Amino acid sequence: MAKLIVAEDEFVISMQLEKALIAMGHDVIARAPSGEKAVELAREHQPDIVLMDIVMPGDIDGIDAAETIKNELGVPVVFVTAYTDDEVIERAKAAAPFGYIVKPFHDREVKAVIELAIYRSEMEQKLKTEIEERTQAENSLRENEVELKLQTQKFEEVNIALNVLLKQREKDKKELEETVLSNVKKLVRPYLDNLKKTALDSNQAALASILESNLESIISPFIDKLSSTFLNLTPMEIRVANLIKEGKTNKEIAEVLNLSKNTILFHRYNMRRKLGLKNKKINLRSYLLSFDR
Repeated sequence: MAKLIVAEDEFVISMQLEKALIAMGHDVIARAPSGEKAVELAREHQPDIVLMDIVMPGDIDGIDAAETIKNELGVPVVFVTAYTDDEVIERAKAAAPFGYIVKPFHDREVKAVIELAIYRSEMEQKLKTEIEERTQAENSLRENEVELKLQTQKFEEVNIALNVLLKQREKDKKELEETVLSNVKKLVRPYLDNLKKTALDSNQAALASILESNLESIISPFIDKLSSTFLNLTPMEIRVANLIKEGKTNKEIAEVLNLSKNTILFHRYNMRRKLGLKNKKINLRSYLLSFDR
């Protein structure tokens, strides 16, 4: 059931239309005898359809009233007219009516025009809703895309900052390792070696050995790179490798580790074999130092 306003200045025709519409199950909520009144009632009642006579008394005719109702309220208008001349039709077409009822009319004609007008109005409203929903979805998608781009940019900036910090951290760590190892090598190890070469009693020798062992424990975290790189080396071979890197001779290494020179030569042979240097003219110390660069 649709709510309609009948705008017709001829009382008999107005009543005839109202009777036919009620018989079809529609609700005639108001009648207007002029164009001005039709606009006023449409604003007040917000009907589904307005049946508008083209020729109406007053300052505005039915065509002007229809244009105002359609443009201002979006309410579809069906023209009722006895005029079929070209000039009137052209003016009426500009108002974009949803149909025409030509006087004199039959109830079945009125029914067909009204049903088509209702169907067209529903379809246009549905299309309008779909367009609005689609526009809203597209706007939301664009907003999400902008937000995603901003978030992506932010994450990229954070990632760059973290990479810079990590690189700086690794650089600082390496510098610290190099500083500690260098200081031990230059400021501690020579004096410890000289101390061990002096005439020490058994207690002093034991203390020197403990001092050397503790010193090795302190610097061992900084030489993990060698241990992780050469996992197939034995702990003793790794200790020998570290002393080789420091530039010590076989004799000096033997004294530090309290081993024979032949044992050190045996370890060097095994290290070259495990590192793939056997029968190659590659300096072992230079090879070991290359992994610190």
